[in-house]
Formats: sequence, structure tokens, C-alpha cells
Amino acid sequence: MPTDHVSYATLSQASQGLVAAAGEELLKSSFSFDALPGPGGKNRFTKASTALEQSFSVQRRPQRTIFASLGASASEASNDEVASSVGQLWRAGWRCDRDVAQHCLRFVREARDGLDGPFGEISGLRSYADFVLVLMEWHAELYSPEEVKQRPGPEAKAGQKRGRRQKAEGRDGEDAAAESEAREEVISRTVKRSRFFAAEASTKPASTVSEGGG
Repeated sequence: MPTDHVSYATLSQASQGLVAAAGEELLKSSFSFDALPGPGGKNRFTKASTALEQSFSVQRRPQRTIFASLGASASEASNDEVASSVGQLWRAGWRCDRDVAQHCLRFVREARDGLDGPFGEISGLRSYADFVLVLMEWHAELYSPEEVKQRPGPEAKAGQKRGRRQKAEGRDGEDAAAESEAREEVISRTVKRSRFFAAEASTKPASTVSEGGG
């Protein structure tokens, strides 16, 4: 379990920036951010700590998750699926050093070619559990409950889709009705014009011309 005094809010600004950098990397993987310490989430928190430890493993290529690997021959993750968190932080420049004298772990992001900052050590953390806790708190602060509530669920999304479809169908029906009305108006004008010329022709006297003249 995490150290009592550890929290994301008490970290220095530099350390918070490093936590955010690690969190952004883990968001690209299957790492779960819904684990919190306590009786209800102890198992999930333990699994998250294990997953975080594995993210420091030396793994040069993104790996498929266990579920994605079932029934698949390729072990490397493709671009259109969420990769396993194994090696995710290591590829982003992170390393975990064990401080035997202080009986703690040190989490450091080192500068490498092709990587952008920030770099350095997250001060104040002593274990993977501490790191998981501040990651969860960073994620909770980034995605507040209000934002989560505002996200439409499956039923709301389906209702929005139906509404858009009905609106589109309504527009199509209005367009068809307007087109039909315009067509009928053109036909009506044509008929009236034809009747007018027919009536005008019937009122003119017929003219006859003889070959011999008058």
C-alpha cells in the first residue's frame, strides 16, 4: 500500500510534471486508472502496481495484451489496438532504481534521443504503490467526475444517433415535398400556357389563297 503522506497535490511542480508525462504514456496502453487503495479496490490497486512495475521492463516493441494474444499468432501489437503496458515507460525514457540505503525506489526519466522533456526524478515516492496512487490522483484531476457525467452513455449515444437520423429523414422529406410542389407548379403553368395559345388560335379567321388571284 502507498505511504501515508504521499499524494499528487503535495508533489513539487517538477514532480507533478513528471507524473503527468508518465500518465500520458500509460494512457496509450492497457494500464487501468480506475484502481484506488482501500477495501473495495485493493485487488485492482495491487494489479495496477504490478502493471506499473512491468511498464519499466526492457521491452523495445509494444506487446499485445493477453486477451488480444488469445487466438492470434503475432505477439507484436498493431497500430489499431491498445498495447500492453509492459515496457511502456521504459521506452519513454523511464527507469526504476533501488536505493538500498534508503529502502525505497527512485523513479527517474532520463534524456534520450528523440524524447521530449520533462526529465528527472519524481521526488517523494518510495514504492510502486506510491507511484500508482499519484497516477490515479493525476488521472482523477485530469478527468473530473463532472466531465465523466457529461459523457453520453451507450443509450444516450443511440438516442442522439436516432435523432440525427430522424432529422436527416425530415430534411429529406421536406426537400422531396418542395421538389414535388415546384414540379406541379411548372406543369400547371405549362398547361395554362398551352390552353391560352389554343384559345388564341381558334379565334383567328382562316385565310385562303387562290392560285389565280382574287
